[in-house]
Amino acid sequence: MSKIKENFIFESPALAEILHEAYLAAEFKSNILITGETGTGKELVARIMHDLSGRSGEFIPINCSAVPIDLMENEFFGHEKGSFTGAISRQIGKFETAEGGTLFLDEIGDMPLFMQAKLLRVIQDKEFSRIGSNEKIRLNARIICATNIELEKAVIEKKFREDLFYRINVLHFKIPRLRERKEDIAPLANFFVKKYGKLNKKNIKSISEEAIKILMDYAFPGNIRELENFIERAVIVSPYDVLEPSSLPRTITSERLGDKDDEGIINLTSDNLRLEDVEIYVIKNALEKNDYNQTKSAIALGISRKQLITKMKKYNLFG
Repeated sequence: MSKIKENFIFESPALAEILHEAYLAAEFKSNILITGETGTGKELVARIMHDLSGRSGEFIPINCSAVPIDLMENEFFGHEKGSFTGAISRQIGKFETAEGGTLFLDEIGDMPLFMQAKLLRVIQDKEFSRIGSNEKIRLNARIICATNIELEKAVIEKKFREDLFYRINVLHFKIPRLRERKEDIAPLANFFVKKYGKLNKKNIKSISEEAIKILMDYAFPGNIRELENFIERAVIVSPYDVLEPSSLPRTITSERLGDKDDEGIINLTSDNLRLEDVEIYVIKNALEKNDYNQTKSAIALGISRKQLITKMKKYNLFG
């Protein structure tokens, strides 16, 4: 566990239990599925498991949602010279590059069905071929998959193959959201203060208790990634050697929402209130009530999902 504690900042019992199980499973060859919201640290867990596995090969990550559909098979399996127009030389794919190591398939829930079928065959047969070749190449890489969507629901909706789901879901680790493990906010914030203080050559010693309280009261839809962005920004703009609330993004400070009563309801008669303050309050309220489901929140607000995302970007309401 010492290796995990060197790379993962945490204090919450829930995350400690998950990471302990990951530590115990690291040395085995079984396929692994890591789930959790964007920004919770799924890839970091996968990298730690690779480091603990003792495998001689590299950790090879692929973001399945970022690879164009028409290039996906080539990216995964590579090709032979002359196998198609423009194939002027042999190209090695990610599956081959991961020889002896770990292949990390991030956002596997976004993989198109035709590619899911090919991946299933590779996992079953433990072999694959480059495009334009009949030569079978033995798969010698551990496969770790990750997603931020509910694959069980995707299976029911026929968007994800049930047989592939069971193949990749041998060992399952669900990383809790940051708002479900608030004990980790303070140590993470202090870690990022030191990291970005050093990176930006600023002598910032710590973060104030008041600033920590504000962070603790925030829902963090963008999870650790969003917290890191907040602290990086705060370090850059802070004129003091201790981070104060004034250096945090206005979207998460109480001042941003104008004066509120004891129940947290915004005071519409406040002299300091602006139109965008009300809009931020209403949008955040809808998001929190709908567990940050954008579609449901947009319906509740009476706007399109596209309009909601635009406003969330404008006010930095997600990571």
